[in-house]
Amino acid sequence: MKNKKKILLFEDTKESLKKVRKAIEDNLSKENIECIVFAENEFKTKTNLKATYEKRILKELEDEYYKDVILIVCDRALSLTEGYQGLSEVIVSSVASQLGIPVCLYARGLDTKNILARQREWGNGRIVLRNYPKSRVEAREVVVLAKGFMELKKKIEVLLKNKKIKTSPPSDILAKLLGHPEYNVQIALYDINEPKLFSDINSLRNKSGKQDLEKLNRKFSCLLGYWLYNSIIRFPGLLLNEVAAASYFNISQSEFNKKNVRKLFDFALYRGPFSNLEYPLWWRGLIDNHLLNSGYKKELEFAEKQLKRKVQQCQCSVDSKKNAGYYCIVTNKPVSFENSFGNIKFFPRGANLTRVSKNKYEEDGPWVNI
Repeated sequence: MKNKKKILLFEDTKESLKKVRKAIEDNLSKENIECIVFAENEFKTKTNLKATYEKRILKELEDEYYKDVILIVCDRALSLTEGYQGLSEVIVSSVASQLGIPVCLYARGLDTKNILARQREWGNGRIVLRNYPKSRVEAREVVVLAKGFMELKKKIEVLLKNKKIKTSPPSDILAKLLGHPEYNVQIALYDINEPKLFSDINSLRNKSGKQDLEKLNRKFSCLLGYWLYNSIIRFPGLLLNEVAAASYFNISQSEFNKKNVRKLFDFALYRGPFSNLEYPLWWRGLIDNHLLNSGYKKELEFAEKQLKRKVQQCQCSVDSKKNAGYYCIVTNKPVSFENSFGNIKFFPRGANLTRVSKNKYEEDGPWVNI
């Protein structure tokens, strides 16, 4: 059996460490992955205590013990870490970036009031977990991320053997990795809110001949993974989550949750990196093309014809007299065009189904400068 891959946990309190580690491990029973803790028993290397925290952690993580780390899970508050008083996730993220290890962050005291402000913190080389991963269900996302980055790296190792691919635009590379090169233009529309990430990708490609292939593949998969998870999966447009799909199809959520209704759209399920049966996604383009080729005008018509019955339509969460059609990223509810705002500063151009309902926009918008 190959060496187990590792999820590395940074947590500075014993109580939280115990909860988070157990929650992650409860999801690993069928995986060749283990969860380890940074400097749990002893440091693997002798470091100069006068050196900066960044240099010390970098030297530690370059030790053989950490070579199979595929993901770092990090509490945003690390000031009580033994031997690293005052440590922050910014330093851990910086070291991880140098090594090409993806990082996901969590906080024990999430502010659930201003979700729009929290949404804006995502991107540019950081993934923020949906929840504090203190239970098996809440920690499932960690394992989905770990497996997703592993899958991306394997695909990149094959793809980058083609020298022409290395000079292709990042959108072309990701489209090929996802098995849909025809969506390269739509994917390119997701670049606007990740300026640093794209700068890093281009810099990495320019230096590709000066570093070993393993390091290149690791860094490349890390950057493309951030882009895929933080932008394309997060903002409905190219891909649709359950709520966005029901809204776009004009099929009520209660109807869309029925197995016989959902099965009609199985042909368009997203099965690429970070796919998760608990949070399924659908390719919007595959569904649009299917309807066009089948002669149906709308998904609702298609569903009713196949089921031979009327299907309840999807109502706007702000005004139930209107059909929805769009997705509010703050409330995670269907919303109509008239009762929502789009063109938000940090929304990618390709996320043309993602909006903010009027009431949430008026409540939170001024505070986050959107």
